[in-house]
This record gives sequence, C-alpha cells and structure tokens, in this order.
Amino acid sequence: MALPAPTQAALAGWLAERAPSSGGGPLFTNFDPLNKGKGRLTGHSLYRIVRDLGEKAGVKVRPHGLRARR
Repeated sequence: MALPAPTQAALAGWLAERAPSSGGGPLFTNFDPLNKGKGRLTGHSLYRIVRDLGEKAGVKVRPHGLRARR
C-alpha cells in the first residue's frame, strides 16, 4: 500500500527522532510517565485515539473501519 508523500515524510521524521533510543522497538509508543506496557501503544489506546479524532472531525470511526476502507 502506497502512502501519501506527507505521510511518508511524517513517518520518516518520527523514525529519525525515535530510532536512536528505540533499539528497534515498537513504531508507535505511549508517553506514559509510569511506562506501563514498556512504552508500547496498546490496542485500546489506539482505539481511543482514532475514536476521539473522529469525534473532533464529526465522524463516527473505529480503527478497523479505517483499515477496511480504500
């Protein structure tokens, strides 16, 4: 699946920032000061993020629904 150029640039920037300290860890991490989940973004957190962004945009959306769309 090809990603739009702005998405590719954003991911490249994120990888450049996190790569030195990640040691090849998860692509998306949480910023929990208690470090629950060892920095990994949980499925529940991803669900909440997508749901909340959808609500802000006035759209009812869930992560799986995004994955299934083309």
